[in-house]
Amino acid sequence: MTVPRQLEEVFVIRPPGLNKEQIRQQIWDRLEKENLARFPRPVYGRIPNFVGAEKAASRLAERPEFANARTVKVNPDSPQRKVRELVMVHGKLLLLPAPRLRSGFLLLRPERVKGKERLASSIKGAFSLGEEVSGQGTSPGCSSGWFCCGGTRWVPDWQG
Repeated sequence: MTVPRQLEEVFVIRPPGLNKEQIRQQIWDRLEKENLARFPRPVYGRIPNFVGAEKAASRLAERPEFANARTVKVNPDSPQRKVRELVMVHGKLLLLPAPRLRSGFLLLRPERVKGKERLASSIKGAFSLGEEVSGQGTSPGCSSGWFCCGGTRWVPDWQG
């Protein structure tokens, strides 16, 4: 499927004076109006899956912040599955906020998922191949070199 040119414009909407909720509303409206949203629909009130999510993931993997990170936190939302896969393909630790866990994360180590990155990028595969970590203390490989994807802030030093 070819990604429409207007998709490139959807994610650079940052008009001055709009708050985060207003920007989200504009993006949701545009995804629905231009039929760029994927299942599930409607997209309102969620991180929507969209046409071009895989291309966006590939572009993210080209960023120097991604290249320099040793550990990447990626949310478990559907449009970020390719990001999770690329994190592991590039030999980085993946930290995934764990759905269905009250607190903590799943940590996926590249040596454990080698050759199974696609499976490990799914929620079921992550539970099968990852290890639960609480977010307290220090975990090997997670003290620096962080890149946060799908969140609202950089995580410079994880105490996990």
